[in-house]
Amino acid sequence: MTDIGGGWTEHVDPASNRKYWSHPSLAHPGTQWNDPRAVPPPPPPPAYASATAFQGQPVMMATVVDPAPRPARAVSVRTAKVEPAGVPRGAQPGGYWTEETYCGSTTCLVALLLCFIFWPAALCISFCPLDRKRVYKAPNGDLWLPNGSRWIVD
Repeated sequence: MTDIGGGWTEHVDPASNRKYWSHPSLAHPGTQWNDPRAVPPPPPPPAYASATAFQGQPVMMATVVDPAPRPARAVSVRTAKVEPAGVPRGAQPGGYWTEETYCGSTTCLVALLLCFIFWPAALCISFCPLDRKRVYKAPNGDLWLPNGSRWIVD
């Protein structure tokens, strides 16, 4: 046991032969594996997202955590749906954004499941599609995806 100042003492764990530090006035357990004399690295810069950079995609927002050696704590993560802004490349201006339903992978999986449970219901699944997609509906009726490609519905 070595006194390193500030009330901290340095010890060696006999099982792992690693150094650890303790402080008698700290709450339980009062010990840590990180040297309290070490200067913590500066916090990373916060990440900012442009609302137009992720058109139609969820944006992850995270709370920056203080890097000082302390007991672990939870980090709050929130997702926010960013509305597509403007008109997709190649689309006619004057339309609006809407949500369209279509028969996609979710609808096909439910139909497959219904084949095993009650096969006549599987024949009707195409009348109530379960998949949804955010599209831009141009004044001429064309549908466009946020990435600028045209969505052709059969």
